Amino acid sequence: MPGPRKQSFAKPKNAKGTFRRILKYFKPYRGQLVLVLIGLLASVAANIAGTFMLVPIINVYIIPWIGNENPDFTGLIGQLAVMAAVYTIGILGTFMYNRLMINVSTGTLTRLRLEMFTKMQTLPISYFDRRTHGEIMSTYTNDTDVMREMISQGLPSFISSAVRIVGVFTMMIVLNPILTGIAILMLVIMMLITKTIAGRSGRFFKARQDSVGKVNGYIEEMIEGQKVVKVFCHEQAVNSRFDELNETLRKNTAAASTLASIMGPIMNNLSHVTYAIIAASGGLLGVAGIIDIGTLGAFLQYTRSFSMPVAEISQQANNVLSALAGAERIFALLDEKAEEDEGDIVMVNARVNEKGELEPWRPHNANGYFTGDSIPLLAAFAQSINSVAVRVGMEVGTSNIVKTAHNMGIKSPLHDTPSISLGSSDVNLLELVNAYSTVVDDGRVHEPVLVTKIVDRHGKVIYTAKDESHQAIPYRSAFFMQQLLQGGLREYGGTSMALWRFVRKFDKSTSFGGKTGTSNNHSDAWFVGVTPGLVSGAWVGGEYRSIHFRTGALGQGSRTALPIVGYYLESVLGDPQFSKYRRKFPNPKEDIDRSCYSCTYIPRPREEEDSTEIDLDSLSASDFLILDDPKAADEKKADEEVNFDDILNESGGTPAKP
Repeated sequence: MPGPRKQSFAKPKNAKGTFRRILKYFKPYRGQLVLVLIGLLASVAANIAGTFMLVPIINVYIIPWIGNENPDFTGLIGQLAVMAAVYTIGILGTFMYNRLMINVSTGTLTRLRLEMFTKMQTLPISYFDRRTHGEIMSTYTNDTDVMREMISQGLPSFISSAVRIVGVFTMMIVLNPILTGIAILMLVIMMLITKTIAGRSGRFFKARQDSVGKVNGYIEEMIEGQKVVKVFCHEQAVNSRFDELNETLRKNTAAASTLASIMGPIMNNLSHVTYAIIAASGGLLGVAGIIDIGTLGAFLQYTRSFSMPVAEISQQANNVLSALAGAERIFALLDEKAEEDEGDIVMVNARVNEKGELEPWRPHNANGYFTGDSIPLLAAFAQSINSVAVRVGMEVGTSNIVKTAHNMGIKSPLHDTPSISLGSSDVNLLELVNAYSTVVDDGRVHEPVLVTKIVDRHGKVIYTAKDESHQAIPYRSAFFMQQLLQGGLREYGGTSMALWRFVRKFDKSTSFGGKTGTSNNHSDAWFVGVTPGLVSGAWVGGEYRSIHFRTGALGQGSRTALPIVGYYLESVLGDPQFSKYRRKFPNPKEDIDRSCYSCTYIPRPREEEDSTEIDLDSLSASDFLILDDPKAADEKKADEEVNFDDILNESGGTPAKP
C-alpha cells in the first residue's frame, strides 16, 4: 500500500504570479470592490481627522479653562458633536467594506470550488493514484479556508493599514518633523524584525499545509483499507507511518505557530517603547517651547495609530503567505492536464423494440440534422431542438422532471425514461394548459375550476369556488421559463413565430409566448399560447394514431394547432370587454441579471441546405394524410374528394412554407 507522496517544504514558489491570478477572480465584483475602497478610505480618514481634532479641543478649550471657575462648554460640545459625526462615518465605512468583502470572498471561493470540481472530472486516473483522497480533500477545505480568511480579512487589513500609515505619517510631519523622525527610526526597527520573522515562518506555514494534507490523506486511506491492514497484520507498520506523519505535522505546526505568536507581542512591546520615547521627547520639546500640549497629545495618538497598522501587517503576513501557499495547490490542480479522449466507443441509452431486441435510442431533430454547434438554451427551446432537450433532461435527471411536472399540475402517469424530455407520455390538454399557467403565475399552481360561483335568482351568491394554490416551483425558475416561452416568438427559427400573423396588432400592449409539440409519426400536435393573463391551448389529431400526416412539415403543431389558438387570441384580445388580458410581463421581482436570459444567437451556415418546398395548391387531402389501416380504404377515398384549400381559405389564411 503506497504512502503519501513527498513534497518539498518551501515558501510559495511564485507569490506575485499567484496573487495576480487570484485578482482575476475579482473581476465580477469590480463594482463592490470600488465600494470597499470607498469604505476603507472613509474609515481611515475619519480616524485621522478625529485624532487631529484633539489639537483645537485641548489648546482652545481645555487649557484656557485651567483656573477658570465658570468655563463655557458651548464650543466644546459643538466640537465633540463634530468629532462624534466623523467617527460615525468611519464606523459606517468599516461596516460597509467588511460586509462587502464577505460577498466577494464567498463568491470567489464558490467559483474556485466549482472550477476545481469540474476540472477534477476531466483528470486521468493516474492523478488520483498519485495522491490520497485526503490530500485532494484538503485542497477543497483547508486551502480554500485560508484563502477565505485572506480575502475577507487579510487584504482589507493590508489596504487599510497602508492607507492609514500614509495618512498618519503625513499628519505627523505636519504636526512636528522632529518627533516624526524618531517615529520613523522605530518603524525601521519594527519592519526589520517583521521581515525576519515572516521570512522564517513562511516556509513553516507551507510545510504545515502540506503536512495536514498528508495526515488527512493517510488517515482516510487507512480507514478505507482497514480490512486489508487487518488481513496482512500491517497494524504496526501503519502506526509507525502515522506516528512519523503526525510528528512532522506537530513540528511544522509548532514552528509556524511559535513564530506567528511571538510576532504580535514583539510588535506591541516595541509600540509601547516608541510611545514612551516620543512622549519623553515631546515633553522636552514642550518645555523648550517648540511644541504645545494639544499638538503633543494629538501626535501621541498618531504614534499609537502609526505603530498599530505595522503590527497588523506583521500579524497578517503569515496568514497571507499561508493563503498563497494554499492557492498554489489549488491552481496546481486547475493546471493539471486533462485526460485526452482517445476512445471510439459511445455510450447511449437503449430500449427494447417490438421484437424484444435491445436497440440504441437516440433523439432525432425535426430538421433531420445535428449542427454539432454550441447553442444557447433560449434558442434551442425556441427552435424545439430535441437533442438539446434530451441532453438537458439527462443533466437534471429524468426523475426530477417527472417530480416537477407533477408539482406543476400534471396528474397523468409519466414514464421515467430519457424520452420524457420530448413529451413521450400522454397527458390531456387541461393538464398541459394548467402546467403552463403555473409558469405564467410565477410558479404557483392552481387547481382547475370550471364553476367559479353560483348565484340564485335574486343575485345572491350561494357558492364560491376556493382558490387552492401553492408554490410549485421557485419564482426564479418560473421567470426563466417565461423568457423561454417568449423566445419562441422572438428568437431566430422560433417554432411559434407564426402566431404573429394573428396577434401582431397587440404587440405593443401584450407579451406573447408559446410552445409547439408534435408526435413522432405526426399523428397529433398541440400548441400552447401564453400571455401574462391568459393561457390557451389546442390539440389536433385523429381518433387513432394510425391516422397521421405524411410529413412533419404538414403535421407540426405550428401548422395545425397554432392557428386555432391564434384565432382565439385575436378574437379575445380584440374584444374591448376583455382588455384586462392585454398586458406585458413585468420586470423580474428578484435580482436577476439580464445577461442570464438575453442573448443573440446566429446559427452556423450548413453546407447542405434543405431546399424542399411544398406546393400546397397541388395537394389533396390524401397527400396530407396517411391511413395505415387497410380496412379504411373507403374512408381514404372519401377524404380524397375533400378540397383542403377551401378549408384553409375559409379559416382565414394559408400556412407558411416550411
